[in-house]
Amino acid sequence: MISQVAAALVFFAGEGVDPSAAQATAAAAKDKLARLAGGAPVDLSAEHRALVAPRLFVDFTAPPPAFLPPELAASWKSGSEACAQQTGPTGPELPPQARAAAAAVARSCQEALGLALWDLLLERRQVARVVEVELRALPRSSALSISAALHQPGARRRLLRLENVSAERAAAAAAKAVEDLLGGGGTEAPARRHPLPSVGLPALDEAAAAFGAPRPATVPASCRGGLPGRLEVFPLGKLTRVFEVAYKTVPAEKRTGKPLRCDLVVYPGTEPGQEQVAFARLACPPAQLRASEPVKDGARLVARLVDQAVAALCSAP
Repeated sequence: MISQVAAALVFFAGEGVDPSAAQATAAAAKDKLARLAGGAPVDLSAEHRALVAPRLFVDFTAPPPAFLPPELAASWKSGSEACAQQTGPTGPELPPQARAAAAAVARSCQEALGLALWDLLLERRQVARVVEVELRALPRSSALSISAALHQPGARRRLLRLENVSAERAAAAAAKAVEDLLGGGGTEAPARRHPLPSVGLPALDEAAAAFGAPRPATVPASCRGGLPGRLEVFPLGKLTRVFEVAYKTVPAEKRTGKPLRCDLVVYPGTEPGQEQVAFARLACPPAQLRASEPVKDGARLVARLVDQAVAALCSAP
């Protein structure tokens, strides 16, 4: 049985912070937390950094970090696979704009995966309270900023921010911030749980039957024809059939080419307020297209992607 951890510390020092000031600040925050929490806190700084820190290169085939308990391996795998599907190809076969969009999705999904696993790790280790202290150097100044938070998983967060703190006062200021937070100070906000990245939106698929007749697709005036005779959109389902029907609104004289297979990935957002937003990636080689709309506006999502597909295929060599 895993015993509950009374308190944990996460400390981060940004670029440009003097190492001695960072070391003293971390020690002061840890000491204050130990005194007030009734025991030495667990330092989870390395684990938090490994999960949440931005990465220049993203690899969704990587194994889970060694510190994750075996029980979370399946969550790491499913989240990574979902991110890979959301991202799609990222190689030189894509035009620069599509490649940049894929890279942005990969970074965002990697961050969402890390935050979700961080929540699951805290739950698995039964951490009651996490104090986070972040030390950053201010631009064009010798002063520092201190961000401190008290996180109670599944309940609430309290936030404090101090600006223009001298390096000599950083340790004392951080210790005072920890004390104030544990005493009920700071700005309170709900502790939102971060969902694992996933694919699929059953509500959107079910709503597709009620979309009605599709809006005629927009065909660029410069399009000379030779478009695919039809789009075969996978995976098969109510929503993909709507895409195929919407594409058939392109005049028949423009659709004289062979059928083209397209693959659709639909997924929910992970940012606050995005629970009812549908994100979609439609791959119709050589084009990779993206759009998002509220779930209630699913018909508009289809129309936007079909218009993008027609425009891209019109300009394809």
